[in-house]
Amino acid sequence: MLLDGLVEDGLVVREQDPADRRNRLVRLTPAGEARLVAVRAEIRAMEEELLGEFSAAERRSLIGMLTRLAD
Repeated sequence: MLLDGLVEDGLVVREQDPADRRNRLVRLTPAGEARLVAVRAEIRAMEEELLGEFSAAERRSLIGMLTRLAD
């Protein structure tokens, strides 16, 4: 399971929900937060590399079309 792998890698922890002991809450660890920041930076760099020659309007249009396609 994906969540088990994230726990094993130390990126998230499961905690008991204080409001309902039957539930578990999942939160990022400091290592998970650092990984998230790094991944977002990598994504921004890839987007800039792929879309760098597009104008802002062209980027918005492309993102809009891709969003409609995904929906």
